[in-house]
Amino acid sequence: RVGATLLLLILSAEPGCRSRESQPPGSVPTGECDLPSLSPDTAPRAFGSVRYCVPQNPVPRQLRLQALLDASGSMGDKERELGKLFFILLNLFLEREYKSVDIRFIIHTTDAAEVSETAFFHTKLTGGTLVHTAFLLANEIIDQEYPLDEWNVYVAYVSDGDYWYEETEILVKVILETLERVQYCVFGQAHPIDAYERDLYALFEKHLSEEKNFAFG
Repeated sequence: RVGATLLLLILSAEPGCRSRESQPPGSVPTGECDLPSLSPDTAPRAFGSVRYCVPQNPVPRQLRLQALLDASGSMGDKERELGKLFFILLNLFLEREYKSVDIRFIIHTTDAAEVSETAFFHTKLTGGTLVHTAFLLANEIIDQEYPLDEWNVYVAYVSDGDYWYEETEILVKVILETLERVQYCVFGQAHPIDAYERDLYALFEKHLSEEKNFAFG
């Protein structure tokens, strides 16, 4: 059930992305992504009449994906595998829609760090969880390296949904700042909703459900 929800975030979210005026492509360095390929055993068999989530008025420019992952101790092997599958499928989808896809990888516990692709998929840390640190770092990288008139920027975050209640205010504030910078932002909770006394899904449903370029599930 959780895995199906993550897939639907990619494939069936309503197209509510912000549109921007088309700009001629600039001489921007492109990056190649070498995410692991889906094996026949894990590839989805059929999606029926599922509709892709395509940004309104997409333009043929490079796409920049900020991949964010909770690497704290509460993320078990199952949650990590679901997160890995989510990012693989998201990458495959985006490569269908854009000429090139550049991916940057961020993991976090109570602090966030940019890491290599290998470290992103294989690092498991201990300690608590401060989600806003990952979004703060993503915002900083976007501001410094990816002019929005040359890049379409996506952010995707996967977590088990656990967070510190005390960071609620700053987390909502920072994500709203992220949404001002990006074409689309997706959150996938790789753990049953309501499994915790409080989780990120409930938080986002309360505070961010009206944001047109934010999908969560």
